[in-house]
Amino acid sequence: MAYLDNIKVELIETEPKNILFSRQKMSIDEYCKYFGKLFAAVAKEQLTCIGAPIAIYHDEEFDPTNNDTEIAIPIVERVKGTRELAGGLCVKGVHKGPYSELPSTYAKIVQWMETDKYKLVAPPYEIYVTDPEKTISPEDYITEIYFPVKK
Repeated sequence: MAYLDNIKVELIETEPKNILFSRQKMSIDEYCKYFGKLFAAVAKEQLTCIGAPIAIYHDEEFDPTNNDTEIAIPIVERVKGTRELAGGLCVKGVHKGPYSELPSTYAKIVQWMETDKYKLVAPPYEIYVTDPEKTISPEDYITEIYFPVKK
C-alpha cells in the first residue's frame, strides 16, 4: 500500500463557517441534486458564497446508497436555513483523484489518528475544492477531508 505514502495528512486548526445546508438520508448519486437546490437558493436570495461545497457525514458507517448526509455551502449571510459549522482541531487529508478512490485517503487519516492517538469528536466532512462540472478529468479532482478530533 505504498500509494498511501503519497497522501498528505496533517493536524490543523479550522475556523468556524456559516453554512447554508440541507440534511437527509441520500445516495451519493443525489449530491448534485441537493447542491443544485442550495445554489439555486443562493442565487434567488442573492447570498454570498465564501467557499467550496461541503458534505458532512453523520452516520458512523458510510453507505453510498443511503447515508445521513448534510450538503452545505459556506455563505456570509446568516439567514433561515443556515448554521455554524464549528471550527477546531482537525486531521486533514487532501485527496487528488476520482471520488471512487476517496476511501484510500480516509484509510490514511484513520491510520494517522490511531498512530497519534486522536479521537473523532464530530462528523467528518469533505470540501470539494474542484468543481467536477468544470474539471475535465476525475484525476484532477481535489477533495479535502476533515476529521474533527481531540487527543
